[in-house]
This record gives sequence, C-alpha cells and structure tokens, in this order.
Amino acid sequence: MLFRNLQRAYSPVRSTGFSRKRALVARLVETTACVVALLLISIACSGESFAQETATQPESKPVAKEEKSKAVELLKGNDLSAWKKTNFGGESDVTLKDGVLSLGMGSSITGVTWKDASKIPTSDYEIELEARRVEGNDFFCGLTFPYGDSHVTYIVGGWGGGLCGLSCIDDYDASENETCDFRKFKKGQWYKIRIRVTEGKIDAWIDQFHLVDLTVDGRKISVRTEVDLSRPLGICCYETRAEFRNMKLTRLREGEAPSEPQ
Repeated sequence: MLFRNLQRAYSPVRSTGFSRKRALVARLVETTACVVALLLISIACSGESFAQETATQPESKPVAKEEKSKAVELLKGNDLSAWKKTNFGGESDVTLKDGVLSLGMGSSITGVTWKDASKIPTSDYEIELEARRVEGNDFFCGLTFPYGDSHVTYIVGGWGGGLCGLSCIDDYDASENETCDFRKFKKGQWYKIRIRVTEGKIDAWIDQFHLVDLTVDGRKISVRTEVDLSRPLGICCYETRAEFRNMKLTRLREGEAPSEPQ
C-alpha cells in the first residue's frame, strides 16, 4: 500500500488549471506522509535491533578498588599497654599522655619495647615518628627495628648531640660506617624521622633529608649489645630526656613505591 501511494505520488499529473493545482497539493501531502511512514519504520527497526544487541551483552561489573595500606598508630592516648618499659638498668620514668611518650633522663639508657613481635613485619614496611630532645646532650632517639631475621638501630643525636646513623653495619656502629651523618638539633624542636625497610634496602629520613640509602645485600645487620632488649621494636634515649609522638607503622603493598617525604 505504501509503495502504491509512492508510485501514484510520482506519476504525471494530467489535469490542468485549478484542478491541476489541487492534484499537485494532494500528491505532495501523500508523498510527505509516505516519507514520514518510511522514517518511522526505519526508527522502529533500529530500536528493535539495538534492544536485541543490548539484551545479549553481558552486564559490566564495577571494578573493585585496590585496598590501600593503612598506617597503624603505635602511640595512642594514654594507653601504654602494648609497650613495656625496657629494663636496661639505671633507666628513668616512662609515661604516655595524650599520645606523647616521655622518656626521663636516666643514668644511661631509658626506653620502651613493643611486646608482641608477631605484629611487627620484618620487611616491606615503614615506621615514622616525631621526636625531640627536651634535656641532655646525647642521642634522643634510638629506634630499633627488624630487618629480616636481624635488627638494627637508627641513632639520632648521638656523640655530643649531632651524630646520626645505623648501628650496626658489619659490626661497625653508627659513628664508623657509611650511614654516619652529623646534624644540628635544637632542644624542644620536633623532628620527623622515617624508616623504610624493603628487600635488600634500608632508607632513613630526618624531615625532608634522605640520610640513609643503604643496600643491605651481603652486609651483616645487628644491634649493639646495650640495646638488645629493644628488639623487636623499641625506642630509647641516652642520658637525655626525650619525647615522641605520631608514631605509625605502615605495611607496604608489593610493588608500591611510597612518595618521598615533603
């Protein structure tokens, strides 16, 4: 029927005068109607085809976001139950108040040690904290941490107040190995200390300064006998009153490259 109307619309018009004009108008209306009908049929067919394609396509599933590593706070509120006062002999008082750990000035070393070794990783992790010397002139931060089956201590402010480095590397302490560095530390000023342990590497920063970039493969890593009791994780100071806060431990995901400290 549709094609018959189209054929009629395009056939010659034999009328003349006014009747010819009326015939032309009538055929123009018929032609327009036919074109509109064709367009509607085309749209209907396209819609049906799209609906069929859509029905056959599998539903896309949302991509799960990769879970990020979360930092674990190690100094919280006034709760020191996860730590124990280290029995060095001659140590002073230890307190935790509002997240600030205070180590008094003893006759030698004063410190605390983490109780549960199973919760401390031995590789692919970071430890960061803030520390300051309140009183005294020797190291105000001795941070002992694990590397594989061994442990090592990062000393900050030793030997008269300025030495920094790892003790021990190949049985050489911080003043005798390549991690030795000297900095100026002001009493009462907070310094951010950051340690990163990965396979074959130990890195350390104080504030934005990258002071240790040690390749460990083939090296002997150990602690001095004086701080054996700080294992697996410990903080101490020597003949100095010191404070610590914002201590966090972060496990690194495989292949993760943490950003440099700002």
